[in-house]
Amino acid sequence: MLSCDQCAVGYGFASAANHTCLACSDVGCLTCSPNSTYCTSCNNVTKIGLLNGDCVNCTDPHCLWCSANPNTCMECDPNYGKLNGMGSCAACNDSNCLACLNNNFVCTLCPNGFALQSGVCIVCVVPFCVMCMTNAYICDSCTDLYGVDKSTVNGTCILCSSNSSHCVQCWNDSSICRIC
Repeated sequence: MLSCDQCAVGYGFASAANHTCLACSDVGCLTCSPNSTYCTSCNNVTKIGLLNGDCVNCTDPHCLWCSANPNTCMECDPNYGKLNGMGSCAACNDSNCLACLNNNFVCTLCPNGFALQSGVCIVCVVPFCVMCMTNAYICDSCTDLYGVDKSTVNGTCILCSSNSSHCVQCWNDSSICRIC
C-alpha cells in the first residue's frame, strides 16, 4: 500500500499511523489532520468557519468569513465593518462610506465627491471637483472642461487652459489637454 508524507488539498491521512490519503469527510474542508475526519481549514466558498474540526457557516449574515469561532467574523460584507472593532458585523456608521473594514465607526473608503478625513466621508466643497482624496478643500480630479490649478497648492478647479480652444477634458493639470 502507498504511504504519503503529505496529502493534496481536500485530503487527509486515514489515521495518524496510516499515511494513506483519504478525502476529508467534510466537503467544505481544505485540509484535515490528524485524520480525514477532523478538519483543520475550510473552503471559504462552501463553508466559512471552523468549529471543533467541522466546517460551519458563520452566524453573522453579513460575515464573509470567520475563523475558529463561527461567532467571530474576520471580514464583513461591503458597507459593513466589525461592530466597534469586535467580531460581529454592523453597517458602516457613515451613510456615505463604501467600506469600514475593521470598525463600523471608522470609514476606510469614500465615493467620488467625498474626502476621507479622520475616518469620516466629508463632501468635497471645491466647485467642479469629482474627487478630493484626503481633504474636502483640495481637489485631486475635476469634471470635464476643468483641471486642477497646478500653479497653486490649494487644489481648485479651473477651466482647461491649454493652447487649444476646443479642449473638452484636461488631465489633472489644467494646462494639459487630454481630449479635444
